[in-house]
Amino acid sequence: METIKIQTFKNFDLQKLKNPDSGFDYIAYSKIIISLIDAAQRKVKRSFKSGKDILGKRYIPLTTPSAAEKKEAGFTGPIMVRTGRLSQSIGKMKTKKSRNKFSAGFSVEVPDSYHIKHLTGVYDKDNRFKKKGAKIAIRKWFFTDEEIEGNKILKEKKLLKKTFDKGIKDLKEKILSEVKTEFRKLGKEITIKI
Repeated sequence: METIKIQTFKNFDLQKLKNPDSGFDYIAYSKIIISLIDAAQRKVKRSFKSGKDILGKRYIPLTTPSAAEKKEAGFTGPIMVRTGRLSQSIGKMKTKKSRNKFSAGFSVEVPDSYHIKHLTGVYDKDNRFKKKGAKIAIRKWFFTDEEIEGNKILKEKKLLKKTFDKGIKDLKEKILSEVKTEFRKLGKEITIKI
């Protein structure tokens, strides 16, 4: 009669993913959320300097009266920069963690509705150039519901797809590195006599 001994081994520990300070929620937050917000913020800042919107398209030139007014006032910066107040109001990224809940974001303090009309393409009040409700060139200097709907912001290459895909890849690699352990016994050794 012969004896066979069977022992199961494992080389992972899923308990590590439950740790509130270094578990799955934290890893997803640090590898995906933070990098997406950082990329979005860089895209918005770049839109003021480059003359291109967040989609990578060149801004539509200023109308003749707007260009003349800008020149007369002595403003010579890029198309979306007049005084620089809006671009300088882009805040630093803020992160917050409380009871396994994470949040992150950055703010932009729009001094008046002037810059909002460029996102919507419609004047929201009368001014010396246009009446309320008049159409205006859309200059996408910030993200709107249009980019958020249907996760377009994460699916389109011109938006944040590249950053999102890299975040998912980094998340997978980090999870594997976190749960991987040395081989160890799982359960008791079984002896079978045949």
